[in-house]
Amino acid sequence: MASKQQEQSDSLTAGYSNYGTVYHSYGIRLEERFEKAGKDIEIIIEGLSGDRVIRMYENRLQRAIRKQVDKGKKFDYVVILGGTNDIFNKIDPHQIFDGLKKLYDICENHGAIVLALTIMEFFYEEYLRPVEQRRNKVNELMIRDYSTTNNKIILCDLAKELPANSISEDQRKLYWDDGVHLTVEGYDHMGDIIYESLINQMTK
Repeated sequence: MASKQQEQSDSLTAGYSNYGTVYHSYGIRLEERFEKAGKDIEIIIEGLSGDRVIRMYENRLQRAIRKQVDKGKKFDYVVILGGTNDIFNKIDPHQIFDGLKKLYDICENHGAIVLALTIMEFFYEEYLRPVEQRRNKVNELMIRDYSTTNNKIILCDLAKELPANSISEDQRKLYWDDGVHLTVEGYDHMGDIIYESLINQMTK
């Protein structure tokens, strides 16, 4: 029986790149990796550019789950990356974190395991210090609550695994597009990181 995964997020899950002329979701690489591993996984991508945790995210997630339930199916895993648009729109970090927890709760109530991704870095400039502080705070709250063993929620520190500011210029050009979004190679790398987190959970 196939395992079903939902990838829920904003433009970073949609695979936005090159000013919107290219879309290459990390789900493409994720599916390739599972196929090579002989895993029968159905991956559903739900990425919407500009979406926020504090806005439409919860409704979109609930609709996606209802759609599966109406078919007599369910998600086994849900990958959630959210908060990037919120931090740039001056939403309080605790409010963002509370919104993320609601999303995790919805998935748990559905019977799915959550892979929670920390908010990735962006190309840092001094005028963006308040945005960076909000990002760091949300991630601190996530790591505080979900870094320990939890059978329902797995934490993947994507910010640490795919940095923007502590890598060489060559790596920046390879993985990063506009300072917030990734290149095709960057999204593939993101898919590899997520795959490792998921396969480790599946093989426990």
